[in-house]
Amino acid sequence: MKKLKINIPKTWNELTQWQLENIALLLFTHDANRQLDVKIFKILYQVRWWQFLKRAKTRYILRQVPISELRTHFEFLYKKIECTSFPKQLQLKKKIYVPPADREANLTADEFAAAESLHQSFRKTKNIEYLQYLAAVLYTPEVDTENMRPEFSKLKLPYLVTPFKKVKLKTLLAIELVHFGCKNNLVKRFPKVYPKTSGKKTKGTGHGFGKIILEMAKADLSKHEAIKRVNIFTFHEQFQQDIINAKENTTK
Repeated sequence: MKKLKINIPKTWNELTQWQLENIALLLFTHDANRQLDVKIFKILYQVRWWQFLKRAKTRYILRQVPISELRTHFEFLYKKIECTSFPKQLQLKKKIYVPPADREANLTADEFAAAESLHQSFRKTKNIEYLQYLAAVLYTPEVDTENMRPEFSKLKLPYLVTPFKKVKLKTLLAIELVHFGCKNNLVKRFPKVYPKTSGKKTKGTGHGFGKIILEMAKADLSKHEAIKRVNIFTFHEQFQQDIINAKENTTK
């Protein structure tokens, strides 16, 4: 058999936005089986309906190579979600909305707490409305200064979510996947904050980030407001150090 050369992405962050959105939709709407593998391969190979020659080549590839073997080259999609780059800006009602920075590096603790709560609610219920609210937390109106985001308030979410009700499902699902990938990046970077259970699954913080923020403020409301505005990486660094210090104090 003639050797086949097939170029497809090898990591989550190599996916184009088109690939990410369509894979997100497939993972949401299909069970894991051979049909799903074939559909995902076609997306990774970027086969469009009008590309007759490429469609013919794809059929040839699938006849020559078992899909089980092809799957080994995109097995990463079925394992840990590691995408950290959000879909590009959205134009909603003639207004431009921009995503967070890569890895959600410019989110505050309060924004991350809200996003994580909505992400977990969606994973439990599959209710699309949670995705719309998640997008409203993460995507903000475009501003002139790079990486600057408007001050966040959960009380404004019922008003902010309205334009996001028009966003396509596959885009909302892609946004949720990237948030999940950003969370997994934090889990890897801050193991004390996200300890593993005996079954090697990562535990949550146990209280939810909203309550952790409140506990860190120690009932001082002025500190509470300040902590909510702390950068999420700074927040995790401090929280991990607090855990280390508390453990050292108990062993003395």
